Amino acid sequence: MQLKGPKDMIRTNGAYLSKDRDADGLMLDASIGQNISVPNVRLLTQGPLKFLSPARVNKLANKASVDFEIKSSGLGQVVKSLSGGNKQKVNLSRWLVQDLEYVILDCPTRGVDIGVKAYIYGVMKQMKEKGIAIILISDELPEAMGMSDRLLVMKDHEMAGMLSRTTDFIEDKIIEVML
Repeated sequence: MQLKGPKDMIRTNGAYLSKDRDADGLMLDASIGQNISVPNVRLLTQGPLKFLSPARVNKLANKASVDFEIKSSGLGQVVKSLSGGNKQKVNLSRWLVQDLEYVILDCPTRGVDIGVKAYIYGVMKQMKEKGIAIILISDELPEAMGMSDRLLVMKDHEMAGMLSRTTDFIEDKIIEVML
C-alpha cells in the first residue's frame, strides 16, 4: 500500500513524526492539550453525533503529559514556549497514546539535549517491546547503528544496500555502502 498522506497513515494505524516538528509536526500557537488531542479525535468522540468529550480530552492529555514527562506549566501552555526537547515529547506523545502498528521517525532527536535524546531512545525501545514497527530516518550513524536491527542505506533516491545487525553492523562496512 502506498501512503499518500496523513489520512492514510491514521487509517493504517501509523504515525509519522517529521524532521521539522515546528513547521510540520506541531501547532505552535496551540496548547499542549490541543496538540495532543487533535490526532486523537476519533478516540475522544462519543455518541452517534461524535461529540468531542472534554473529559476524555483532559484525561488523555493529562495521561500523555505525565507518561511522557512533559515539563510545562500545564496543558494550557502554548507549545511554542516549550524547549525543543519538550516540544518533541509533545510530538511523540500525541501519537503514541494510540495503539499503533508502525511509526516513521524522521530525525527524532534533532534539536534536543542529551537527556531528551536518551529519553527518546528509551521510548523507541518500549515501542519495539510492544511490537510497534519503527522506521528510523537518521543522519547520525551512531544513532542508526544503536537503534536499528537493519539499516537500509539510500543513495541518489535508491536503496544502495541493506545491512543486518547480526552480520553487518560494522561502521567501515556501512560507510563503504554509503560511498
